[in-house]
Amino acid sequence: MRSPARERMGGVRTRSLYLGMLGLAEFARTAMFFILLPIYATQDLGLSLALAGLAISSHYLADTLFRGPMGWLVDRVGTRPLMLLSFLLGSLAIFLIWHARSALSLVVACAFFGFTISPAWPSVVTGTTARATPENRATIMGMVFSAWLLGGGSGLMLLELLIGNSVRLSFLMLILAQVVGLILALLLRDGRPGARVEGISWMEGLSHVGRDIRTVRLLFPGMIVQNMALGLLVPVARIFAAQDLKVSSQQFALLIVGGGALTVLLLIPMGRAIDRFGTRRPLTVGFVLAAVALFLLPEHRPFLEVLALGALLGASYAVILPAWNAFLAAAVPKERQGALWGIFMTVEGLGLAIGPALGGRLWESFGAIGPFWGAAFVFVAMGIFYGLDPISRRVVQ
Repeated sequence: MRSPARERMGGVRTRSLYLGMLGLAEFARTAMFFILLPIYATQDLGLSLALAGLAISSHYLADTLFRGPMGWLVDRVGTRPLMLLSFLLGSLAIFLIWHARSALSLVVACAFFGFTISPAWPSVVTGTTARATPENRATIMGMVFSAWLLGGGSGLMLLELLIGNSVRLSFLMLILAQVVGLILALLLRDGRPGARVEGISWMEGLSHVGRDIRTVRLLFPGMIVQNMALGLLVPVARIFAAQDLKVSSQQFALLIVGGGALTVLLLIPMGRAIDRFGTRRPLTVGFVLAAVALFLLPEHRPFLEVLALGALLGASYAVILPAWNAFLAAAVPKERQGALWGIFMTVEGLGLAIGPALGGRLWESFGAIGPFWGAAFVFVAMGIFYGLDPISRRVVQ
């Protein structure tokens, strides 16, 4: 029988492996679609920004469509085999994107990359929240999103420095991240962090899941539109910084660091505060702050003001992310964690799949103001809804 101290150490080790894998998966994904692909598609392949946005949307759509099935598999085969397959095939997907020579091949390769990464979030969230309690649920979600931001932010900074020198080196760096993730997946012991699913048929399991999600069905529209707002900015952020803000690669990296670092620093303290005081008011405040930052960003401003707005946007997400996901975690029974997280992330991912294609189109139709003000409008509507709506007050405590 294991001692409590050894049990805690084993839990810390396992959680660290999951957080490391998530960070590496998002390192590759974020660097690819925020930095590398928009430049590679428009400059090397000669495609329009709208087509680049379509390729990015194909990635997020594939990720979205397969998260539910992958979550169901997490409950049955465990996280370890799924994460091993994810990183192995992810290396191949990045290689295919690198060697795409047409719009169609690029869209297909990006969609395949979305399929390969779809096990990551259901596996990691299941693994890290398996032993969570109501007293530390938001804190743990803060750790998860800290890993996401650290991984994604590191990818943005590193690729921003590399891409000006070598596209080839940029692609090789993303493949290396997949290889390191594969090594971490090998270090997982059994990959079954939650309760085992035994003694029920898959039809009975689906019936249980259907009953479980009815309590949060009113939040599904919100899951879609808030992620769509973020997706609007994916294909345009780097080009907006270079063309409209006239910032250098180093300044853009500093902007990413400023907003991302503040978010990471605040996520765990905000998670602890939300564990204590609830989620509804923090959600309202976070959405309103994000809207203010996005409304102001398209104006041509001095770089220090842009940096401050980036920090404001980062602070708003430090509030939104743990509050939103702590609420979802409260609705997930331990024996069906993978399946339900897969469903929640599928619903959320629909918005992220729509956003890049729409963001590229808004940019071409209205310029920078289109995607930024579109995202800001969505956040204002979300803040009002969760602040005033009597139904959501009964759902979000």
